[in-house]
Amino acid sequence: MTPAIRASSLDRVLSCPGSLTVNAIVKPRDGDDGDEGTLCHWLSAQRIKAEMGAIGDIGPQPRGFFPHSVWISDYYVRHVMETVPADYSLECEAALAYFFEPEEPRTITQVLWIDGKPVLREVPYDGFILSGHIDCLALSPDATHAIGWDLKTGYDPVDCADSNWQILGYCVLLKRAYPGLLSVTFYIVQPRNDEDEGYERVSVVTITDLDAATATLSARIADAISKPTELNTTIKGCKFCVGCSCPAIRAKQKLMRLTMTEETLAALKAEPDDATLAEFAIGAKELAKPTEDAKAMLNDRLDRNPQLVAADGTVITRTVTRGSWTVNDPQAFFRAMRELLPEDEQIARVTKPSMTALKDEIARSMGVPKTSKSGVSAQSVFESTLAPLATQGVRNLVQFSQ
Repeated sequence: MTPAIRASSLDRVLSCPGSLTVNAIVKPRDGDDGDEGTLCHWLSAQRIKAEMGAIGDIGPQPRGFFPHSVWISDYYVRHVMETVPADYSLECEAALAYFFEPEEPRTITQVLWIDGKPVLREVPYDGFILSGHIDCLALSPDATHAIGWDLKTGYDPVDCADSNWQILGYCVLLKRAYPGLLSVTFYIVQPRNDEDEGYERVSVVTITDLDAATATLSARIADAISKPTELNTTIKGCKFCVGCSCPAIRAKQKLMRLTMTEETLAALKAEPDDATLAEFAIGAKELAKPTEDAKAMLNDRLDRNPQLVAADGTVITRTVTRGSWTVNDPQAFFRAMRELLPEDEQIARVTKPSMTALKDEIARSMGVPKTSKSGVSAQSVFESTLAPLATQGVRNLVQFSQ
């Protein structure tokens, strides 16, 4: 059977080849956007078609309306409008899927199910199908240059465009769809990123050697397909995979229980060395999302049952306590606050402005772009009027690379 791989799953597949096998058996965990993400993509496609004359589908009908999320679509559409050249054609929700043949005949190990039981067999490698769904695509009149946009509506920052396998997958698919392409520029737009925290809301990459990109990605995918039993817990790979059902994660948890020996006691040190410290930090990052998903599943189960019992006899129950506050109507909340605290000094002491949100409001109210290399922009207005009144701190971002 020819494997079918989505560009959006490349981070997982390339770092953990066995996830292809596991995901065929276990239902993967969902992302962090869900119905809200569907709505934002749907609203965006509607506007780009209506206001910019794009062709194409507008995606699945959303199952609900989230008024507080409309700004995400507005931010994304505005970026597309300000970026696309006037003579480029536009397409929304561009669906692409192509078969990639092997460069040379070879055999690989595959998991076959015979009489309901898994069997490892050597089979001919027949290639793979790569598919992708590009949120917005712009093509030059001579079809030699393309621009793509990928809208991310979640709260968790994703890899920037220049180090994102999903984006490379899209570029490779575009080269297959339009063989005459000389370059592809691709943007990732993630409006919820907070630039005050060091996360870009828009990142971009331009790829000119598309043939080399295709060869590189094809080789990496072929290598992954040839290792159907190799599980590897990684920070990015485990994020939206099968979570606590994964054998590798469960094995890692079992390793946390240990009967010490003379050797382990002798190896103990007053402080961990660099390698031990790094491995622990990586392990914590790998297990972060699966652990979060397991907690969500646990709460779902506790909604139906008052307690759960672990294999070691531990009983898990739940109590309800007060949580953090969320302001549902910022305008009404501010008006009520102003009535109780009429003096500016009082309001100033209890509010903490978001510099990112301030720039958005400046751009909206003045009708200027958020950033610009020439002319007035929200960034330039902010720097001249508000930046002198504030101090920007330094945030230490720990980077993990493989």
